[in-house]
Amino acid sequence: MTADIRPGRTCSICSHEERMVIESLILASRSYRSLSKRFQVSEDSLGRHVRNHLSGEIKAAMQSSSIARTTDILQRLADIAEDANTARKRALERGATLLAIRAGEAETRALMVLLERLQVDDLSVLSLLRAGETLARSVGQATRDNPTVGKAIAHRLRASGEGQDADVLEELADRLIRETTNALGETL
Repeated sequence: MTADIRPGRTCSICSHEERMVIESLILASRSYRSLSKRFQVSEDSLGRHVRNHLSGEIKAAMQSSSIARTTDILQRLADIAEDANTARKRALERGATLLAIRAGEAETRALMVLLERLQVDDLSVLSLLRAGETLARSVGQATRDNPTVGKAIAHRLRASGEGQDADVLEELADRLIRETTNALGETL
């Protein structure tokens, strides 16, 4: 289907020997830039071709492919949250407290974005996630300010069955106590 944009000018995509491949890659959401380089056509030509010459069926398929891309993005966000969860657990096993805290924060952020993208209407879920992140940061800061407070909170967490979180907090408190003790020993 060769179509003219202006009298006397043929669409370079319609007349391209690899038109079907180009259209299938457009349908697969390849960037105009990569297609331009690969097939030696301009990005503008690709855009004009899509606007002016693609059939209604192909355009409809492109729209449904954009829905699939959204699904892919949501899946990637879920994967990021899961990876952060795994990193947090591994960091805990290795005793890397600060890394575990950062991984936990990354997990929370990914989950929050995921919930927002899914348009979760239940604001209580989002509020709980935000409150949990704020609480974790506040407990971490209070522990840095006074490690004894961190040890007391760790004791309460352990009593509530939250042994992993208690371990993280207690390790942070112990490390801070050691650092303070070492710093005091060096100044004396």
